[in-house]
Amino acid sequence: MEATRELQALPPGGSMIRARETYPRMLDQLLPIPRTPERAARLATTLLIAAFLAIGVATAASGWHLADLQAYLAAGQLLATGGNPFEVVVWEQGLPYHYHYAPWFAAVFVPLAALPRAVVEVGWTVLLAGASIAALIPMLRWHGLTAVPIAGLMAFLLSNMVVTGNVQPLLLAGLVWTVERRAGPLAIGIAASLKLVPILLALVYVGRGEWRRAGVAVLVGGVLLAPSLFFDITPEATDTAGSALFALAPIAWGAMLLVGIGAALSLARTPHAWLAASTSTVLALPRLLAFDITNLVAALPAPRTNREDDR
Repeated sequence: MEATRELQALPPGGSMIRARETYPRMLDQLLPIPRTPERAARLATTLLIAAFLAIGVATAASGWHLADLQAYLAAGQLLATGGNPFEVVVWEQGLPYHYHYAPWFAAVFVPLAALPRAVVEVGWTVLLAGASIAALIPMLRWHGLTAVPIAGLMAFLLSNMVVTGNVQPLLLAGLVWTVERRAGPLAIGIAASLKLVPILLALVYVGRGEWRRAGVAVLVGGVLLAPSLFFDITPEATDTAGSALFALAPIAWGAMLLVGIGAALSLARTPHAWLAASTSTVLALPRLLAFDITNLVAALPAPRTNREDDR
């Protein structure tokens, strides 16, 4: 190691001036501790989120079954043989897991069928865990300690999605790092093609008069969803399980959704824009499970950069 060679090269009783110049550089090489508050804050943020996520994964590890991943892989295999990906049903722990997404996503998993299943499962889990950390970094990096409680809750909920293999962490990571930047409409369109309700995030663009960005988000989502029309979408693939206002009180659900949309439009030019829009995505869900609350991660995205091409 270069630092070790420099240490050995110092003559006995050598110049104190040389030592003062060499030792700090050697220390940086041997023990790369962050030397600025910004770097230290980034490291602390990453470690804190990783700790939250580790606790959640450890808690949920006994239920690690990756049933959602199994459904994605089965849909890819059906698509590759000319079948209907929406007919997939995977049973795990007495519960059915169906394929609910656009056909393009199933196509992504077609080549993965050639790999050993263990490699795919471990790789997908690592990818989702990394995406979960990435999705929460802006929350703590730009909002500090006040965001710790919500970050802890979201990390726990996301960890449960990691052990089931759900794509949600990847979608959220893409959204929080782009919605205020150039790739935002693309990320919203991709997320909407899989989960539908993220298209409501484009309400922020509408409220700001950024019509081109809103149009791109709708166009991307529509193009990616269009091939679904060539398949018979089974009732199971769209079943809401009757667990939200949509099934229990559809009029109240519609009223709350309209309020959410109105709030997203009216607050589009305020610091609360993405909170209002992400809340509307939760209200719009035809069924509500605990992990659906993770949509609120998009409420605290990374800010836009100063570069002009990010608009």
